[in-house]
Formats: sequence, structure tokens, C-alpha cells
Amino acid sequence: MTEAARGAHISPRNMYGETGGLGSFVRALIREGSLEARVFPKERGRGGLVSKLRVAYDRKPVQAFVDSLALGKTLRRQSGGLDRTKIAVLPFASMSRNPSDADFADGVCEELISRLSIVSGLSVISRTSTLAYRATDKTAPEIGSELSAGSIIEGSVRKSGNRIRVTIQLIDANTDGHVWAQSYDRELGDIFEIQSDVSEKVTEFLKVKLLPSESQRMGTPPTSSTKALALYLKGRHYWGERTEAGFEKAIAYFEKAVEADPNYALAYSGLANCFYFRAAYGFAERKAASKRAREMVLRAIELDPDLAEAHASLGWVIYHEIDWNWRDAQTELESAVRLKPSFSSAHQWLSILLSENGVHDRAIDEAKKALELDPFSNAMQTTLAQAYWMAHREREGIEVLERAAAASPEFSSFYNYHAYLGLLRVSLGLYREGVKEMQTAVRLSHGQPVLKADLGYALGKAGKRVEALRILHELESGKRGLVTTLNLAEVHLGLGNFDKCLGLLEAALKQRVPDFRTQVAGPIFGELSESSRLKRILELLEVPH
Repeated sequence: MTEAARGAHISPRNMYGETGGLGSFVRALIREGSLEARVFPKERGRGGLVSKLRVAYDRKPVQAFVDSLALGKTLRRQSGGLDRTKIAVLPFASMSRNPSDADFADGVCEELISRLSIVSGLSVISRTSTLAYRATDKTAPEIGSELSAGSIIEGSVRKSGNRIRVTIQLIDANTDGHVWAQSYDRELGDIFEIQSDVSEKVTEFLKVKLLPSESQRMGTPPTSSTKALALYLKGRHYWGERTEAGFEKAIAYFEKAVEADPNYALAYSGLANCFYFRAAYGFAERKAASKRAREMVLRAIELDPDLAEAHASLGWVIYHEIDWNWRDAQTELESAVRLKPSFSSAHQWLSILLSENGVHDRAIDEAKKALELDPFSNAMQTTLAQAYWMAHREREGIEVLERAAAASPEFSSFYNYHAYLGLLRVSLGLYREGVKEMQTAVRLSHGQPVLKADLGYALGKAGKRVEALRILHELESGKRGLVTTLNLAEVHLGLGNFDKCLGLLEAALKQRVPDFRTQVAGPIFGELSESSRLKRILELLEVPH
């Protein structure tokens, strides 16, 4: 590593982060593909694992980039600098004495991100990525280079009784200069008016033209209740954990938000997502969850027909849970992207749907956009890898995952990282390596049925029949509603029981098993593409083949 560092003129001071691992701009180099990282588990150093770096492309542009950052300068594009219309809103500091007021400061920040995300002329980094900069001592140019964002918004909130003081500053990440700053001393109930004013000022100073519809939506608060907003934000936090306990806590907070404001459409949309994903991750029975999810999302749209989050949720639910109607689902997801262009999850879900319909180039573009908006998100990294997998560009998918893990070692503790790395390697015929990754995914997920099925399939392909049959038995003995005939069909496919596999697929079609179209359209069942029985299923589902 030190040899590679000397070759690229990276000093030891800039090589490592303050708390171990790689330095910030080295991680940025890896994400851009200018440096390639490889992790060697037996080597240890500051912060644990040491990564060996090597220059991947022409040394001169890499050298210029490294030198500029090492000297404390800002990364400049050929166009003259980082795009100022790409914004990162950092977590707001709570200046209140009461620790519980930190949630209120988070709510102010979350709502500002949501409003700015409506503007088609802006690209707003997701909160899940900017959270990494809470209480950071990094400069705006450093943050801007890591997120490829030319504008940084910082703020603080002080709450005292019914009075609030909100201080905002807009910083140019290219120059570290302040573009605009203002303080607001108002009544607590004026918080939404403050957020509207800040949003308008930001677009004004960045010279971004607002469409009339965008201006109207930016000026309309999602709720008049600060209590409901705080509860919703807590629900969002737990929803993002994607664990059984996390889903339960999220549902509880979203329900409390609805109690605080029965007309809070976003909270209903949050409930819809929880009901769907809790079942999709194997923590609840699918059909009952689908019904609840549909009820919640339709209520959200009834309350706010222009709510992007609700349209995205509706598209996802009707496609995966109700009737596999991909045309209506695509319409809903594209509406979500139109209503909120910086809504990363809408781009992510649209990518997945497009992949399943064989529109691979656009699917990859949407996945890249989702990752651009949420660069530190594990889910967005795996979605891009999935898009490459579906397009049979496995090596590019593996490269995405390995680069992400090198830039952020904690990514390798995410079970979907191992799941997709396993699927990609199995697709390349690397069965031993694929099995190892899938075993890790099953362990980290606490035995999710869909991942067990992937493992059983991989074991069968690797010739480990005894272990594959044990997985099959475990699935057959599993809780009904969580394990589906589709899971069983996948393991039988790996074992080479093609007739049994096709029979189970036909049964899953009749049962309208959730996610059936998604799975059948993927590469796993592609080896049966010459079967007239599978062709018939694909024709009924309107899946390109």
C-alpha cells in the first residue's frame, strides 16, 4: 500500500482517515474508478484491515487529482468545478439544552431535503448519505469532493419553549465561500414557513428556475404538526434498518404520526412501505401485508395526489404484490421521479422494474442515478450490481460491489452485498466462491427464506447435493406463507430436477406468488429458456425472452 501511495504521491497523513480506514479523498478516488483497491484480510494496520491500492488508469489525471486534494484544493472538473446545482444538506446541529430536541433539528433538515428534491433543476443528495457528516470537522470542499456536490448547506436549530432560532448557510464547495446565510427567529409554528423561504432562497442564489408546479409544492408543508414530523422521522430511521425489529418500531412511529395528524400523507406512505418490506424480507405473511400496504398507499394518494413517495410505493405494491401489472407500475414510478427528481428510491425501484423487462441500458442508468443521489447507500450499490447481473454483465457487477466494500469496509457486513456477490459469481460458474458468499448472506440475514433458496440453488450447482437437500428440507418444513413454492423451485433447479422445478413454477403462477415475475425474469431460471413450459409462463407474464 505504501509503495502504491508513493507512486501516486499520497502522503501517509492523507492516506488514512482519522479513525482508521482510508482517507476521504482516497475513498473518492476508488469510487470514481481512478484507483483500485484490494483487501488482504491477513494484513493489519491502522483501523484494522489494510487495503493495497494501485493506480488503475493513466497516471497523469490521477496524479493531478491526488495532488490537488493533498494540497487542500477542490476537485475540479473540466467544466470548471463541481456542479453547484448538486446539493448536500448536512445534518443540522441542535443547539438546545434538551437532548430530545435533536429529533426536531433532524426533522427540519429532513423536510428541507424533501422540498429541495422537488426541484427538477437541482440534484439533492439523500439524507442517508449526508448523515455520515453529522458533527464532522471536514471542510465543505472535502465533503463536496466525496459527494461530487458543488453546494453544501449547513444549519443549526435552537428550540426554547415556543420559540425557535434557525441559522442556515449555503456554501460553494468549489471555493469554500459563503454564498448566502440567514437566521430566523420565529414562533415554533412558523417552522414550515421558514423551510419554504429557505428553499426559495437556495434556488434563487443558485439561479435555478422553478416551474410553477414545483413552486406550489415547495410552498405546501406535508403536515402542520411538528410532533407528527418528529414521529415520522423516527419511523424513517427504523424503516431504514431493514430488520424485523426495525420494521415493528417504524410501524409504531408512523401510526403515532398519523394519530398526531390524521391527514399526514407521508406517514401513510411510510406504513405502506413497512407492510410491504416486512413481508418481502420474510418477517410477515405476504397476502395480508399486501392488502394493508395497498390500503395505506391509496389513503396517502387520496390525501396528496402529488406525493412522489406514495406513487413510488403504489407502483411497487401493484407490481410485486397485486397483479404484476408492470405497465401501471412503471407509470407510477415515472410519476414519482417526475414529481421528485431527487427521490433516490424511485430511481432505484424503476431500475429494478426496467431490468425485469429487459430494458437493461436504461435500468443501469437509473441505478447509477440512484447511487449518485445516495452514494453511501448499501441498497443503491447492490441495485446497480443487480442491474448488471440482470444484463449478464456479471464482472461489472462484481466490480461495483468490490469497489464499494473497499471504499467503505462496513459495506461487507451488509447481507445483500454477499447475496449479490454470490449470485454474480455463480452466474460466472464460480460455484465455490458463490456458495461461500451466500452462506455469509444467510447467516447475516438470520436465515431469510429467499436467501436460503439462493444458497440451496448454489449448492446444487456446485455438486453439493447433500447440503442442498438439507436446505430444501428446511424450506419445506418452514413457516407457510414465508416460504413459497418459488423458493422450492429454485433449489430443485440447482439440483437438476427440471421437471419438478417447472411443476412448482406452474403452481406458483396459479397461486400468484408475490415476486414471481421478478424471479422468473431473472438469470437463475434462464437456463430453462428452451423449455416450452417456461416459455408459456413467460408469455403469460409478458416477460421478454
